[in-house]
Amino acid sequence: AGQQHTCSLRPNGTVRCWGANDFGQLGDGTQTSSPTPVTVVGLSNVISLAAGDYHSCAVKSDNLAYCWGNNSAGQLGSGGTDPFYLTPQLVYSANDMVQITAGAAHSCALRTNGHVWCWGDGFSGQLGTGGTTGGYTPRSVSGLSGAASVSAGGAFTCARLTGGGVSCWGDDTQGQLG
Repeated sequence: AGQQHTCSLRPNGTVRCWGANDFGQLGDGTQTSSPTPVTVVGLSNVISLAAGDYHSCAVKSDNLAYCWGNNSAGQLGSGGTDPFYLTPQLVYSANDMVQITAGAAHSCALRTNGHVWCWGDGFSGQLGTGGTTGGYTPRSVSGLSGAASVSAGGAFTCARLTGGGVSCWGDDTQGQLG
């Protein structure tokens, strides 16, 4: 669930979303909000789904990642900051993803090799690149390998590691990094 929209992965691998749609976060090609589920255009065989504040992302069974909705901070990973996209856009260089997550204005994905890539707003270090600048395309999280899953909060991200434990980065103003 995002800030004012929700998406669901259906058993047949398609995605339906509902709620606010100011930035196209429902992915149906419009900016019309909907109290009932609408089908995301052009997605099938989805294996992972995430909703950020005003954007949504998915990974398909071919390990390609797609995002749609608000892109003001580059959170769609399309290589720029076009204001928004009404339908799914291929994430730049995202050809080996298995899971995706979305924060307020950033996104991260787990790669098949256990590495995590993040993109979008980085003002609190939530991209894990060692700085606070954003990125319009996916970048590897510094010093992290062996991730089994990844989860993003508003301005922070955590990964569960295959050997046990958790690694977190980004905003820690409330102790959310543990």
